[in-house]
Amino acid sequence: MDTDNQWTVFFVENDEDDVVFFEMAVSQTHPDCLVERFESFESLIDGVTFHGSLHCIIIFINVRVLAGSGFDILDQIRKSPAFDHVPVFILSANVDPQIISNAYNRQANSYLFKPVTFTQWRELLRPAVLFAKNL
Repeated sequence: MDTDNQWTVFFVENDEDDVVFFEMAVSQTHPDCLVERFESFESLIDGVTFHGSLHCIIIFINVRVLAGSGFDILDQIRKSPAFDHVPVFILSANVDPQIISNAYNRQANSYLFKPVTFTQWRELLRPAVLFAKNL
């Protein structure tokens, strides 16, 4: 595989079940993508540093992570001009319109409702990753 065109999907999540579903869904719908999981902004930045480039990266963040709010992580990402072109998706089970609006006001590319089943993960991630690749 040509690594110059390989996409890396960073997933900030602390729920092990969601990580398994996410990784399986991405590998089935987008086999050209590598998934890396992180639990905090600091570990995400370490991952980006290790990756060496912000080219061909997509970030998904669960609103509720152990190391704080996913919105705090989104804010930190958007403070850095280096991340301007990086698509960032917020995942949450919350359907409160104010929370959704908050995500967009903080410059998330999309707010996605967190699925429950593996089939739902696949149905959600297929178009989301394709959308991000075409931004």
